[in-house]
Amino acid sequence: MVPRPLVVTVGDPAGIGPEVALVAIARLLLRQSHPISLVTDRALLEKTLDLVGRHHPDGSILVETVHRSMGGCLTLCEPGAPAVLIDGEWSPAQVPFIGESLALGLAEAENGAALVTGPVDKRFFLAKGLSCSGHTEFIAQRYPGHQPLMLFDGGTFRIGVMTRHIPLSQVSAAVSFAELAAAVRTASAYVLAQDVGERPIAVAALDPHCGEWGGFSAVDLRVRGWVEELADQGLPVTGPYAADTLFVPHRLDQYGAILCWYHDQGMIPIKLLRFDSAVNVTLGLPILRVSPAHGVAFDIAWQGRGDAGSFHAALCVGAGLPVA
Repeated sequence: MVPRPLVVTVGDPAGIGPEVALVAIARLLLRQSHPISLVTDRALLEKTLDLVGRHHPDGSILVETVHRSMGGCLTLCEPGAPAVLIDGEWSPAQVPFIGESLALGLAEAENGAALVTGPVDKRFFLAKGLSCSGHTEFIAQRYPGHQPLMLFDGGTFRIGVMTRHIPLSQVSAAVSFAELAAAVRTASAYVLAQDVGERPIAVAALDPHCGEWGGFSAVDLRVRGWVEELADQGLPVTGPYAADTLFVPHRLDQYGAILCWYHDQGMIPIKLLRFDSAVNVTLGLPILRVSPAHGVAFDIAWQGRGDAGSFHAALCVGAGLPVA
């Protein structure tokens, strides 16, 4: 795989994003030179460097690495300045900074860079008129006609979420052959590119015990017919399997990826098993977008307590480099 340049947004400037983004970038650049465009305000960058230098054990080395790389492999792409911050608190005054940062990042991604997005509070998307939304839906609206898949790469296993950010009460109505077929094709192409061997895509059942195959719900019985139809077309897919035993470690190793029907069905196992290292990968769009698998963490923001492991993994996945 040819390494890709990166464009990195820091997310909400009052959250943990600026800290973990900078630490992850510095640690990657300590390992090797790589082209990275960092989308942030210069004053916010200096504030972040000061935090990292004071609170991280290797802070002085990280700060020196950033300064040494700036203007070379690390370039600064400046949006308008963020509003005056109250650290660790959401403010609608940050909407312009976050929106402009994403616009700049998307423009570079459309020229071939992998977009790595820092965490954003969901109230940003509500402010932009998108209910039940996150980065995946916000970015997908830029590319009509494409069907995105939110997939979490845990290194040795992968979990995709098909219906994403909708209420649980609406999930059953959203279960469809078209949704499943698109997700299977997209996930299988991603797995093939990861060189993890020939392992099928597993589909999680929607209902407990697969609805007893029509005993109390016919949804999974219907899904089983769809899975068989896709397998007959030559796609590497199997299931559905009851979700209560699908995510135990010895079963995870059997599958290239597991597709889940709703948000928490997929997010609970990925955060239990890979909270500090999973990568959120948006598939099915003309650009590659990745992010850490955590949120803004307002409760620990700007205290020097951020764990950059997931952000570092996101940089590596986006760049096409081994996670190390």
